[in-house]
Amino acid sequence: GLVFSIPQERVGAVGRRLAGSASVAVEAVDKEMNATLARGRLITTDNQIDLASGTLKLKAELPNSDGTLFPNQFVITRLLVNLEPGATVAPATAILRGAKGAYAYVLNDDATVTLRNLVPGAAHGDRTLIREGLKPGEKVVTQGMDRLRDGAKVDVIPPGGAPPAAPQG
Repeated sequence: GLVFSIPQERVGAVGRRLAGSASVAVEAVDKEMNATLARGRLITTDNQIDLASGTLKLKAELPNSDGTLFPNQFVITRLLVNLEPGATVAPATAILRGAKGAYAYVLNDDATVTLRNLVPGAAHGDRTLIREGLKPGEKVVTQGMDRLRDGAKVDVIPPGGAPPAAPQG
């Protein structure tokens, strides 16, 4: 079994999931967060918060048939606590934070950008849930935002693409 702790702020969400008789999926990920080492399910929780650390201890059962997990190994644990079908997500690199909260630059059809205030939600890997501020299909800027301002004209480089070619002639 895998023993791990979660911050007390997350206890309510995990408890609600367990109370709904749903199985809570658990993943053990390497410390660089590059590879999932094992997948399993939550089997038990401690009955009190550790006052010294402000955490709750949990135990998961993960099959280890290929021997990728070792005793006392450091792993990052992820729990699937909630599903939000049809949620709008954006690359985490597009979300900036300022005095008025989170925002992103949205690409307009005329190759200009509009600064848009956002209400972000949970993050997973390189994606962040957007509760308010973006609609599905809208394009956001992920590079060079430090040089942008509302209404600025931009050169669009598709993800993974090379910079635009120099004009000919």
